[in-house]
Amino acid sequence: SHDLCTALSAVTGYLSLLGLSSSAQIPQSTIREAEFHEKRLFQVIKLINELLDLEKIEANRLEIDPRFIYAETAVQCAISEIENEAKEKRNSIEDFESDLEIYADTHRLGQLLSNLLAASIELAKEGSSISLWASESEGRTIIRITIPDASVPSNIGNANIGNANYGDTLFMRYKATEDANPALPLAAELIRLHGGTIQFQTAETGIQDTKKTEASFWFTLPIGAQNGASVVDMTQKDQAIREIR
Repeated sequence: SHDLCTALSAVTGYLSLLGLSSSAQIPQSTIREAEFHEKRLFQVIKLINELLDLEKIEANRLEIDPRFIYAETAVQCAISEIENEAKEKRNSIEDFESDLEIYADTHRLGQLLSNLLAASIELAKEGSSISLWASESEGRTIIRITIPDASVPSNIGNANIGNANYGDTLFMRYKATEDANPALPLAAELIRLHGGTIQFQTAETGIQDTKKTEASFWFTLPIGAQNGASVVDMTQKDQAIREIR
């Protein structure tokens, strides 16, 4: 898999250079096609990397390095990763502001947030506005992603994934399903590795002809050790974003 990623990355680099080319000898149709295939290759590389991460988790070989980071920094970076997907479906993500701190591995936090946002976009009907909310309660940080008008497949129900119920995690459901996307089970497993839990819930809103299905992902993480741990400051946002990615 690593060898495959290396080869695909080389091809992606070539397509990227082709897309940036200003040569009059290259037809615009060729450049647009190169950009299309570049995007698809990025998706394949992401898929392979997530499968590798799931293998590491199954073998207890994936390590995390938690530290304090502002929730706003992590969320804004995750939004930037998937904003093109949102635009393709004519969806939007509402502005998120928070001064809360999250104790987590910065890279893995960005990974699980972008995966949950991508899943939310996939579930959201065209024109939906996805919102995020964060709070603290009983020693835990809570982040909720809400889709006001969702199209939820019949095989997805309310799911509560916690350490005490590992046999029913999205990870196990993924392993039992052919051709399933690993993004959601990976997000669930990364949250579990941080000592957190994740839920997916749906509710009917509106009346008669205006009824909608509201769906939400929400997860909790322990607030973490308080003794002298450093916070990734907003003035260090560029560095934080590099670590998240």
